Amino acid sequence: MMKIKIIYGAPITSITGKHIEEISLEKGIKLSELINILINKYGFNFKNILLTEKNEVKPDVLIILNGKTISKLNEEEINNDSILSITGIVGGG
Repeated sequence: MMKIKIIYGAPITSITGKHIEEISLEKGIKLSELINILINKYGFNFKNILLTEKNEVKPDVLIILNGKTISKLNEEEINNDSILSITGIVGGG
């Protein structure tokens, strides 16, 4: 059994209703597959915040997998005990 920890930041938490979630899977998974699982779980609003119409990560969203910033949903493998962070980029002045 493989476990993945997902940490959500604003505005994603308004959809998930939680800041941290742990998902257990039977086998390894690619990042793009995990994002699709989350979209199926949380629906259109989750997808709309995260991705453009071309299914690319929006520029105001920050996805970090095990400390590495992800700018494109690729075929990167997610390993046991991976940590995925998904949050909006906050700017201001």
